[in-house]
Amino acid sequence: GPCCARHPLSLLVQAVALAAALAQGTLPAFLPCELQPHGLVNCNWLFLKSVPHFSAAAPRANVTSLSLLSNRIHHLHDSDFAHLSSLRILNLKWNCPPAGLSPMHFPCHMTIEPNTFLAVPTLEELHLSYNGITTVPALPGSLVSLSLSHTNILVLDPTHFAGLHALRFLYVDGNCYYKNPCHRALEVAPGALLGLGNLTHLSLKYNNLTEVPRLLPPSLETLLLSYNHIVTLAPKDLANLTALRVLDVGGNCRRCDHARNPCMECPKHFPKLHPDTFSHLSLLEGLVLKDSSLYRLDNRWFRGLGRLQVLDLSENFLYDCITKTTAFWGLARLRRLNLSFNYHKKVSFAHLHLAPSFKGLLSLKELDMHGIFFRSLSETTLQPLTHLPMLQILRLQMNFINQAQLSIFGAFPDLLYVDLSDNRISGAARPAATLGEADSGPKFWLPSRDLAPGPLDTLSLEDFMLSCKNFSFTLDLSRNNLVTIQPEMFARLSRLQCLRLSHNSISQAVNGSQFVPLTSLRVLDLSHNKLDLYHGSSFTELPRLEALDLSYNSQPFSMQG
Repeated sequence: GPCCARHPLSLLVQAVALAAALAQGTLPAFLPCELQPHGLVNCNWLFLKSVPHFSAAAPRANVTSLSLLSNRIHHLHDSDFAHLSSLRILNLKWNCPPAGLSPMHFPCHMTIEPNTFLAVPTLEELHLSYNGITTVPALPGSLVSLSLSHTNILVLDPTHFAGLHALRFLYVDGNCYYKNPCHRALEVAPGALLGLGNLTHLSLKYNNLTEVPRLLPPSLETLLLSYNHIVTLAPKDLANLTALRVLDVGGNCRRCDHARNPCMECPKHFPKLHPDTFSHLSLLEGLVLKDSSLYRLDNRWFRGLGRLQVLDLSENFLYDCITKTTAFWGLARLRRLNLSFNYHKKVSFAHLHLAPSFKGLLSLKELDMHGIFFRSLSETTLQPLTHLPMLQILRLQMNFINQAQLSIFGAFPDLLYVDLSDNRISGAARPAATLGEADSGPKFWLPSRDLAPGPLDTLSLEDFMLSCKNFSFTLDLSRNNLVTIQPEMFARLSRLQCLRLSHNSISQAVNGSQFVPLTSLRVLDLSHNKLDLYHGSSFTELPRLEALDLSYNSQPFSMQG
């Protein structure tokens, strides 16, 4: 936490450095802080209760950046920074955190005298986040970036930002949410930010907002409004914001069965998203609609978004929609699509067959479909994707897949990475009998504990194995239920270069026949299994193998007899 004591070893190193300086008859110029390259003075974690006033003998004019992160400075004076004539970056985060964010939940109020920052006319970047301030202080017109997140500021009005014509980045996140409660919403007066004619990036996440603030500057290119309570969106809400390139309105109408933090269920019959909400945003490149309780996709939402490259639709209820939607036909420039955790509550489907409109995603490079919950992966599951010439990354982990026809990936000549980890794969899929929808075939009811798997500590091979990042094709089958490996599993996968099979239950004798089709394989991870490695021909079928991980396969060697 930000208020924890420094590690004793850190203090010892500082003491040794100080002793060495004293032995030479000199003192560090910016004691007790440290001068680092490029004019940075580092005063982090020193338990300072006031801003250090450095000696006039120190090269103060060379200081361009001062970091006072995680100290105990509760009062800033007019003269604190006036002697730093070249200061451009000032970091004051975590000095006096609001009660809800303090490790001990003690209330803290930071006092800032009127000329504290006005005395620094060169200041370009100011970080005041995680401090108990209740109003925007007087600021110099030189500011380019301002961070006021996780403070107690609950009102923004035009007087706060008068004269800040150079400001481009403004962050006011988390001033009213469950960790920093205020029992109301951040109040942004209509036109409060309109005078910021060069503002391009505005972030107002986690503030209990119930509507998009009115009269935002038309210069905005990035607008982040996620995790508020904006459940209705119409064209007037984003009027005149025609320069927008990134818009994040996710988490405003949540599905709480997957939430990892306090969550308010989306009201019935919401969200209400007007068909023309985004139609005038012709420059939009990234749109986030995640965690919005969407059951369907309206083609009109994407009308006019010919430049859209990234679309996040994760954590919705689109399990049925993705088998039928026609919304993707108009998104030929989309590069990344996230559909993860669009599962039906407590249900896994026997099969999943993607809608034909996926064929329209001709520029798609990355598709995330983990956490949709279907049990069989066959050649019909991903058939529309075989027409996509640029698809490189496919994520299918955590789907409860128990049968997988791996040879289908041979139809994707440009795939770089397929992630099937954390499933229940035990063998190859049987050929599909029909081309039904997502809900065809039997449904399995799942216990609630399976519905929101937490983050997994993915074991990395990078420290002791060749990295697979630069290889042409990687397949991850780690943490599944494989007991045996048969060569037919890898039919049509001769170009595979990296294969991860760690944390399965593979217990067969490895005799030189298991990986015959994988003539290009260079990295093989078989760690955390139960392999019988007594056969003299093990892995001889892999002529290009460079790295092999067999760690944690000791069971056959530990048996008595």
